[in-house]
Amino acid sequence: LARQPYGVRQPIANMIGGLSAAARKLRDGLYNEALGGTTVVAESNGPVPNAEKRLEVALAARSLEIGLFWQRALFFWGFIAAAFVAYAAAPEKSQLLFLLISGFGVVCSFSWTLANRGSKYWQENWEQKVEAAEDAVTGPLFKKQEARQNKGWFGGRRFSVSRLAIGVSDYVFLVWLVLFTVQSVKAVAAFDAHTMRAWCLLALCALPPLYLTLLLTQAGSSKRRLP
Repeated sequence: LARQPYGVRQPIANMIGGLSAAARKLRDGLYNEALGGTTVVAESNGPVPNAEKRLEVALAARSLEIGLFWQRALFFWGFIAAAFVAYAAAPEKSQLLFLLISGFGVVCSFSWTLANRGSKYWQENWEQKVEAAEDAVTGPLFKKQEARQNKGWFGGRRFSVSRLAIGVSDYVFLVWLVLFTVQSVKAVAAFDAHTMRAWCLLALCALPPLYLTLLLTQAGSSKRRLP
């Protein structure tokens, strides 16, 4: 693909409009249409066919994935915050309710931390595609990092915002895990095989760990096979 002079490239507004259109098509699952109906070819060391379109789609998909990252965070935070409020407002002697809420909090917070890692994976996946396609269009733009400007305490630092969010989700999961463990120990210590309530408490103790195992083993995205 011949490199065009920078003076004849399309304006920024047109590029943004193109990215928005590509992002909408990607959101609707129209990957081939976002690429203009062309066939995606594997990356190689030589010139990449349709490099500008590939770069446009990769940038749009990366931006879309970053936006979905924070939308998913708000989605899970709604459930987790509601669980915290319910746990704090539950009667002191309602062990069944404490166990039910803490188990729900464990499952929600664990799902949140897995969703954060899944979003981070796909964000990095599209960033790699951007870096592979940009050489033929703009040169090394994303892959080249500029030197940090030293502006003291209030200056910028090389922290990953998405990794910080993953760290917060892990911490919230640990908090809920401690609460659930405390309630489970109390339920097991007071177990009485002659009462139905004791068996209900035991079932509530076993259900979250089983469900977390199911999420770990079955919730991974399927691998795509190349033709």
